[in-house]
Amino acid sequence: MEKQILTDAGTYPDNSVIEKALGADWFGLFLEFIEKIENLNLTIEWRYYNDGKAWLGKIWHKKKNLGWLSIWNVGFKVTVFFTEKTIEGFNALGVDVKAQTSTGKLIPILMTINDDSALDNLITILKYKKELK
Repeated sequence: MEKQILTDAGTYPDNSVIEKALGADWFGLFLEFIEKIENLNLTIEWRYYNDGKAWLGKIWHKKKNLGWLSIWNVGFKVTVFFTEKTIEGFNALGVDVKAQTSTGKLIPILMTINDDSALDNLITILKYKKELK
């Protein structure tokens, strides 16, 4: 059963906390993810959210929110939101990720990152979202 980790408000999710939560295999993939997003000039800002009772990492480019990162017992997950206008470009990317049911005007793309192909798809999606106006 999938379970979100990093739910203690008093424990900031630094690399040692994330390594313990993910384990050696997925932590290596997480470090690869961090390296790739840094190469794209993206940053992650961790914050504890009381409504979900968990830490989420906001993936930023300048002042633009590109997605949300969370740590789970099955790897890490990233959710990227698109609008009806921008989902067509997402669909044209040819990545093996399906859009979820829309929530209002936003269409969420939820990806579980636990292997290299999922990470490659995520980076493709983040590059696309970064370039949107």
